[in-house]
Amino acid sequence: MSRCITVLLATLALVACGSTKSSVDPIPTTGVIVSAELDHTWIAVQQACSKLSGGTQTLDAAAYRASMNVGAVAVVIALQRHTSGGTIVRVGTNAEGASGASTTNRVLSEIQDAVR
Repeated sequence: MSRCITVLLATLALVACGSTKSSVDPIPTTGVIVSAELDHTWIAVQQACSKLSGGTQTLDAAAYRASMNVGAVAVVIALQRHTSGGTIVRVGTNAEGASGASTTNRVLSEIQDAVR
């Protein structure tokens, strides 16, 4: 039951954040809020990047920012502290449509699984 509530809240957060243009990159981004603290979420991002990119990623710990390729799709992940004590996870891709959405969802899912 707890897992269902977490997934539902993550889905609602994803819908609430919507799709926006990133001020850092000229690619569409999607964001969710996770309940984990920033440092814990950063570790989850590193684990997800290692798993999805095949070990080739760029990590900027000072900025809480990572970039990698998942297949042919370039992905940028940026973290930001949320006022709730949790973390905002923003994922952007250079792909549009179904390919971009499926890659974004895959990355967010891996991060959320690693946070648990």
